[in-house]
Amino acid sequence: MPNLFCKSRPIRALLITAAAVLLLLLLSAAANSGRIVAEANTTYLPARVVEVLSRAEQHYGEDDAMRDITVTFTAQLEDGEAVTAIQTISDSVVMGEIREVEPGSRVILMNNAPPEEAPNYVMTTFVRTNVLICLGVIFALLLILFGRSKGLAALAALVLTCAAVFVCFIPAVLSGKNIYFWTILICAYITIFTLLLIGDSGRKSLAAILGCLGGTLAAAAVMAVTNCFLHMTGHLDETTVYLLFLDTPDPIDLHALLYAAILIGALGAVMDVSVDISSALHEISVKLERPTFGELFRSGITIGRDLIGTMSNTLILAYIGSSLSVVLLIVGGNNASLFTMLNQERIVFEILQALVGSFGILSALPLTAAVSALLFSRRPEVRDEFTEQLEAAEREENR
Repeated sequence: MPNLFCKSRPIRALLITAAAVLLLLLLSAAANSGRIVAEANTTYLPARVVEVLSRAEQHYGEDDAMRDITVTFTAQLEDGEAVTAIQTISDSVVMGEIREVEPGSRVILMNNAPPEEAPNYVMTTFVRTNVLICLGVIFALLLILFGRSKGLAALAALVLTCAAVFVCFIPAVLSGKNIYFWTILICAYITIFTLLLIGDSGRKSLAAILGCLGGTLAAAAVMAVTNCFLHMTGHLDETTVYLLFLDTPDPIDLHALLYAAILIGALGAVMDVSVDISSALHEISVKLERPTFGELFRSGITIGRDLIGTMSNTLILAYIGSSLSVVLLIVGGNNASLFTMLNQERIVFEILQALVGSFGILSALPLTAAVSALLFSRRPEVRDEFTEQLEAAEREENR
């Protein structure tokens, strides 16, 4: 099977990217149809602190252990306008964690006053995107430096992945679309175009795509069956409750949102396993004179066994790390037993993420191995450049 679209890698990557962007625009239009856009009564503006005007501190509570701090300062908006704003810090428990503004600080100001009234600017948080942008640029440069064309393709795939989630999936949820359908659709989009962009061989990409999609569907099936017995409500914390008050055509299905979060979270690990196995078997098939289905399939299973442990650990450690604060709060705050903690819905959700993702990995392993063995064992004889040079040298020696 020839490479998809054309043999030139740059042109092929451009064609795939163009197709991905076109499809992304179509999906975005479909996702945003029917969405209710609420009128914004609150505006958020970036600003730079020019001068701190005053600082007031008020103590209260037993032994004056609690205190409120109010800092009044002048700030300059991006359009050059100078405004007066305040920063309020409450509760001595978090006093050491919140930094007071100082001249030169970059902050975000909120104005929730009606248009007919004078603005009332309140600081909400510090601007942190500049640091994130610097880290992102460094990451992109290193990715391109070490990966070259592969790194550039990986960067394009990463941009498309983020766009698929934020430009298509999120608007679809806010528009009242079926979350289950859009989750599968976005997972398929991310899988297909990511693997097409980073893959070299048409067969290798096809095997990885089919294996990843199969593993993702298996994880979706496990999640659907498990939901019937766990009685999950979707109310993980206070932020999920606020979702019910959003101005949407229909209330957001929190139960379906759990389904989406688990599948999208597991997709990356399943994709890694599929790519690793398909790439390894492709290299093996190129080196073997006459690769058979059985040889390649057994090799794929052997390679997969080494991947299972590390990839499952990756998922479990990632979700344990993200839920550490919740575990500490439940155990330390309520003196809860291990049994009680393991039955808390937030903890059950984190465990379910790791287990469903591991099921997806286990399903993708044999599927990718089988598809790869089927495709690579039925290929025409392939010679890489090194093999051709070696055989040519041997022929010259025999003469």
